Amino acid sequence: MGLPVRISAVTLACLDVGRMAAFYRQFGWPEAPTSVPDHVVFQCSNGVALGLFSERDFEARFGPTGESARVVAMTVHVEDEAAVDRAHRDVAGFDDVRDLDPEPTRSGWGYGFGFRDPEGNLWGVADKFGSRFDDRGGFIYP
Repeated sequence: MGLPVRISAVTLACLDVGRMAAFYRQFGWPEAPTSVPDHVVFQCSNGVALGLFSERDFEARFGPTGESARVVAMTVHVEDEAAVDRAHRDVAGFDDVRDLDPEPTRSGWGYGFGFRDPEGNLWGVADKFGSRFDDRGGFIYP
């Protein structure tokens, strides 16, 4: 059968779910009505769910996360360079943003910038050259 070609959810094991939830709420993303204090879920328009799970509960269920296993990188792809610039201005005003690139940069793959959330997870915002979005808003890599 294989595996369906999609990622449906990204889960972050968080030291402080409340702080992380507040960080992501400022993005304006809709929160799932089933969220509870130790497991907050945001529903993205392309169908991917971002789940914030208490590290304590995560470890009880799945085992230790490990000291160096905290690196998670996620990218929000946008339609064009103007959207990257708008996003950079918005993110610069968010609370708890760490290590925001001073400005978006252009490379052979696209145009974008990066930052870290309060717990050090890496985020990118990018216009990937040659990419497009389907009618649902799903990202199509070139």
